[in-house]
Amino acid sequence: MTKVTLAVWDTMETNHGPAIDAFSAFMRGPSSGAGLLNEFHGGATAFSRAHEQAATAVSSCVATMQLTATATELYVKAVSVLPNGAALKAAQLLRARSSLQSAERRAIAAIVAAYRGVDFGTGQSSGPDDRGRFDEQVGDMWSALSDADRAKIVQQMADDLAREYGMDVPVNVKIGDLTRPDGSVPNGYWDQNTKPPTLALHEPALSDPRLLHTVAHEIRHGYQNHLVADKNYKPGWIEQMMIDAGVKKHPFDEHNVPREVVERWEKNLAPGGYVGDPWDRYAAQPVERDARASGREFLNALSEEKLREYAKKAGVTIP
Repeated sequence: MTKVTLAVWDTMETNHGPAIDAFSAFMRGPSSGAGLLNEFHGGATAFSRAHEQAATAVSSCVATMQLTATATELYVKAVSVLPNGAALKAAQLLRARSSLQSAERRAIAAIVAAYRGVDFGTGQSSGPDDRGRFDEQVGDMWSALSDADRAKIVQQMADDLAREYGMDVPVNVKIGDLTRPDGSVPNGYWDQNTKPPTLALHEPALSDPRLLHTVAHEIRHGYQNHLVADKNYKPGWIEQMMIDAGVKKHPFDEHNVPREVVERWEKNLAPGGYVGDPWDRYAAQPVERDARASGREFLNALSEEKLREYAKKAGVTIP
């Protein structure tokens, strides 16, 4: 698309007259032809990437199931001659069934993750204002609260989300002025480099219920880092023996996110792998697509009853 864009601009710069003026106005307008071309290209690329990731998930699932079936068949034949062969066979079939179900769940989760954040209207990733929608009653309730009470509820939400993800609680929430030297102001961010990691939120944004998207969005970034750490966890030899014997699980196996997805997150989060600008490249990153979808789902699901529940747990009274 860079060549297409350059060709369009070369055409406009090297020609003159009423026709080229009209063409230039269209190509440079708010809904410019160049923008439409780039949008189409971005949509096609996003769909292609999603299809490829989904296909990989399916192939991996099929391969795992085939290996499980072959291994089970060989095991059953080997133990069939033993006195307790029937019991061993039954136990192996149960293990195989569990393994097949796990492979299926991983494949489904990977396919869902592949298409998460892709707009099926254009194929583009969601725009910067696509944070989700909240009920009017939720907005009214939030507006009636003081910043102090809002801060307590935000802390409760962050802790509950982190607890669901298996992360440490309470979450280290810091609320203050996040204005950057260049004048830009983020609603919030997740800082993995502090001990403990920090969820930072812009204090003036507390009055806007859409900040709750940011809370869920940034906690999801914390979960992404948490999963990468669990994936790379190296058990000691005793713990590894317990894992191999099925007495306990490896920490990564406690989560229902495919390894391939976490590997993409890890690559994205590695030094030099994360892009902050421009918006389209930032928004298309695996960790941002996933976090944006999580924030949107959280805000869409936030009902009046659920907000009251958070408030009650936080010790806040809502009339």
